[in-house]
Amino acid sequence: MHHITPLANAEIERLRADGIEPTPHDVIHINALAELVETPSTRLSLARGRPVAVGGASLWPLTLAAADWFDAVGQRLGGRTMQVHALAYAMANGSLDLSYDANIAEKSVCRWAKRLRCRMPALVEAVSQVQAQDSILDTGETGPRSTPGEISMMLTAMTGIKPDVWEYQCSIAYVLALLDAIVAQNAADGQSTKHDPRIKAERALGLAVHRIKERHEKEKAAVNGE
Repeated sequence: MHHITPLANAEIERLRADGIEPTPHDVIHINALAELVETPSTRLSLARGRPVAVGGASLWPLTLAAADWFDAVGQRLGGRTMQVHALAYAMANGSLDLSYDANIAEKSVCRWAKRLRCRMPALVEAVSQVQAQDSILDTGETGPRSTPGEISMMLTAMTGIKPDVWEYQCSIAYVLALLDAIVAQNAADGQSTKHDPRIKAERALGLAVHRIKERHEKEKAAVNGE
């Protein structure tokens, strides 16, 4: 288990004091954001999310680049089986520069899928587990989507961290948490704190904890039939 920072431990204990037991993913996510509070420019090691092993492969939460590739190419490759393979392929290779040529992409997905040592139900379940990691950080945005390049450049301007880190190394949930926090921070505090990465990291940590609480309340209401 990765070392839990004192700040993360304090946030976790506060959740437990409120009767909320964080999931393993919650703990990892809180710890990653807590590390950013302590050293904002370097602590991105946990930003990829939690991998799910299936058939000899490791599936990770989609990066911005992988999601853009799947939207533009992967989901257009054949029927449902091919699309599942394409989504899993994107999850497994989100740190790579994937081809946007449909013929090359289809061949790459097929080669990758043939090496899998599992049946389709196991792959679908693994994909679902990976997708569930992003569910607690749904921003609810319904307007036009920003491109990965636009998002990464915005975060680069705010934090000083290179664009390829945001596009290829961080999960979408992680990126959206930080972006959501930055937008809220700028709206609340104006220009004076616009470029303070420590403040933005603290806001992101607070956002993550708040949404874990919201999820807990929804789950409790569902159990009680409310």
